[in-house]
Amino acid sequence: MTGPEIDAILTLLAERAGGATICPSEAARRLAGPGGDWRAAMPQVHAAVDTLLARRAIILSWKGRALPQRRGPYRIAAAPDNAHTDAGAGAQTPGPSRPATLS
Repeated sequence: MTGPEIDAILTLLAERAGGATICPSEAARRLAGPGGDWRAAMPQVHAAVDTLLARRAIILSWKGRALPQRRGPYRIAAAPDNAHTDAGAGAQTPGPSRPATLS
């Protein structure tokens, strides 16, 4: 699965500070647009979350605890290992810059 749902999730994560999380409803609201029915977009967002989780592009949590799968309320974060890579939808999540070391 690729498409606007995955793009919305990855774009929102890229716009946040490293380690920050988003609510799935934020992606649905972005898809629905101003005044749109974001609740109708939630099933597609949940499917996109499942796809990204299977790709290990994101991690899920709730109240600071990691979740192995989507169930009940959850927050979405970029997977640490994928901070510098394309998760498969054309968006890149920027990683932290590191100062060069002198030998």
